[in-house]
Amino acid sequence: MPVPHPKPALRRSPRRPSKGPGRPRRAPRRRLDAEQARDAILDAAAELLVENGPDGLRLTEVAARAGVAHANISYHFGSAAGLQASLARRIAADLSHDVAKLYQGERTAEGAIAMTTARTFEAYDAGGYARLLAWIALSGERPTFESLGEQLAAICAIISAQLGLMGDADADQRRRVVAAVQLVILAAVGNGLIGSMLEPLLPPDPARPTIPEFLSEVFLARLGGQHAAASENA
Repeated sequence: MPVPHPKPALRRSPRRPSKGPGRPRRAPRRRLDAEQARDAILDAAAELLVENGPDGLRLTEVAARAGVAHANISYHFGSAAGLQASLARRIAADLSHDVAKLYQGERTAEGAIAMTTARTFEAYDAGGYARLLAWIALSGERPTFESLGEQLAAICAIISAQLGLMGDADADQRRRVVAAVQLVILAAVGNGLIGSMLEPLLPPDPARPTIPEFLSEVFLARLGGQHAAASENA
C-alpha cells in the first residue's frame, strides 16, 4: 500500500496591520476654490497642532487631513515653515477677534478682563499656540504678523475705555495697560510650554488661584482702582 504523505501546512500571508491612530486620517478629496482650500488646510493644521504638536505639521499629513493634494499646500504656503507661519498668524487674529468681542455689550470690566485672560491662556496652552511660536522662534524664522500690532493696540484701547482711562490724565495708566497685556501674553506662552511640568512640583492647594485668575486680580488691582473709585462716586 502506498504510504500517505502528510499534507503540507498552509502558509498564511502575514496580516496587514490595521490602521491605528498613528496613521494619518484621510478626508475625502474635495473640489475647492482657492480660499476654501487654504481654509481647509489651516483647519487641518490646527487640528494636528493640538493632537501632535508643531512637529506633527507634516505636509503629507496635513494634506490627508484636509482632503487636498500635497501640491495645494506647496502652492498656497510654499513650505512647512510657510504653513506654520500662516497658522500662527491665523491663531493670533482669531484670538484678537475673540478678545475684542468679549468687551462688546454691557459686560463689566472685571468679567471681561477675567474672560480675556482665560481665553488667552486657553489658546496658548490647549490650542498649542505657545508650542508653535516656540518652534518657529527656535527655527530662526521671524514671520510677519501683518495687522496684529494694530489689533493689539485696539484691544489695549478697548480695555482702557472699559476701565475709564481715556482722559488726558490717564496716559500713564494706558501705558500700564499695554504692559499688562504684554505680561498676560508672556505668562500664557510660559504656561503653554512648561505649565504642566511645573504644576505637579507646587504644593497642592485647591484654594490657590490659577495663573489667569491671579493675573486678572493683579490687572484690576493695579489698573482698575481708578475705575472702581469712579463707579463708587457715580
